[in-house]
Amino acid sequence: MSQRFNPEPPRHYAELAEIAALKEQSGDWRGASQYWRMAEDVARLPENRLWAGSRARYCGREAGQGLGYAGRSVSSPDLKSLTSTLISPKNARETVRDDE
Repeated sequence: MSQRFNPEPPRHYAELAEIAALKEQSGDWRGASQYWRMAEDVARLPENRLWAGSRARYCGREAGQGLGYAGRSVSSPDLKSLTSTLISPKNARETVRDDE
């Protein structure tokens, strides 16, 4: 039996949710909605599935209004520019410190 070569690693909830959140912040509501839907599909925990579905619907409504961040019309940012800014969980723990 032959196996297809898939050059992309499987997407996980955390990765998809982070990309979706970045798209929301940039005002790319349509892209955010799509990534939240993908995150909803792969979520294992019910609360993550509910959260992702809720965000997908919200972003979809915002996209339907045709407005970007702060009411400005914006185009979809390049995905490569978003993924290059991702912070791994390890780096996030190292860079975020609690004020004691």
